[in-house]
Amino acid sequence: MSLNQILLASAYTAIVYSLIWARFRFFKINNAKSKMISYFNDPAVFVQLIFTYGLLWSADSLTLIETAIAVTIYSFSLGLFWWAIRSAGELDFASSDSKGTIVTTGAFGFVRHPFYLSYIAIWLTSTILFNSIFLWISCLALIAVYLLSAKEEEKGIMSSALSSKYSTYRENVGMLFPKI
Repeated sequence: MSLNQILLASAYTAIVYSLIWARFRFFKINNAKSKMISYFNDPAVFVQLIFTYGLLWSADSLTLIETAIAVTIYSFSLGLFWWAIRSAGELDFASSDSKGTIVTTGAFGFVRHPFYLSYIAIWLTSTILFNSIFLWISCLALIAVYLLSAKEEEKGIMSSALSSKYSTYRENVGMLFPKI
């Protein structure tokens, strides 16, 4: 096993443990719609995890530049993920019926959906790095789920008593990319 593989495996494993922790300890699944999304999302994430680990362990030609870029993006994603956890306090699962409050500080002051941005960066990095059809299919499926979930969440908030506050927030903060 090369140093490149060890670096990538270490960064990726930190991500995997963080995502598993959040899936079962942080996010609450409180309705049928949330459960349905998780039934689709979880298998696609599983495909990403299994294929990335398999390809990572069998990769013999990762360059130092590829490794450095992937570890940098993985580290950014992991940092953004934990910043979002810290900023959020408590969150319901994406399609929750509960609207609670709007978080606009910390990672949520950077982008409206920092969790989705961190997930997309992780899956896209692995997919581009290893260029596997299974990774591409699961990555595109996950991106579609995240985008649809983000739109659905925002639609729900915009039809709630929080719509005025959220409208102002949307004008100032980008969905997945910071507004300049």
